Amino acid sequence: MRLPRWLITLLAIAADDGRPVPSRIHLEKLLFLIEKELKEIEKKINFKTYNFIPYKYGPFSDGVYDDIEFLKSKGLIEEGEGGVFYITKRGKSVAKKAIEKGFVDKKIKQKIDILKKFVLAKDIDSLLFYIYTRFPEYAIKSEIKERILRRGEVKKYLGIAGPPSENEYDALHDEELPHEEKS
Repeated sequence: MRLPRWLITLLAIAADDGRPVPSRIHLEKLLFLIEKELKEIEKKINFKTYNFIPYKYGPFSDGVYDDIEFLKSKGLIEEGEGGVFYITKRGKSVAKKAIEKGFVDKKIKQKIDILKKFVLAKDIDSLLFYIYTRFPEYAIKSEIKERILRRGEVKKYLGIAGPPSENEYDALHDEELPHEEKS
């Protein structure tokens, strides 16, 4: 039996004890990473994939947006202000039943929990930096690739995890370096 994509999306939103997903970008990139990371065990889970393509902000799939609308229409998730996604009581019940009935292996659920924690621990720039460097083929059409990679390299040089925030990056460019002279 092949699991519908929407169930993987529901499980992703329900993962990590239902912790809200802060943005559509976080959700889309979480689903991308789930697809990529679970490929090795896809035979166990056999789910329909999103077929991500390189696009303006990295991996993109129309299917993610279709499934978000489907889940909202069924009352399984809610989208709050600013694009934050919440699992509903009904959504938690459906996700729990899918696991209890064995549609999804508990190890798969654990991996989804781990990936969600990883994704939500990152701001959007840090998340994109990770994806662009791990899966460069999905950055080829990105409109922000240069900015994201440049920030990431600056932070690596400074020994800071992930790319600098907008303020950190601007501050670096505003400061005069010791070897520069004022005009």
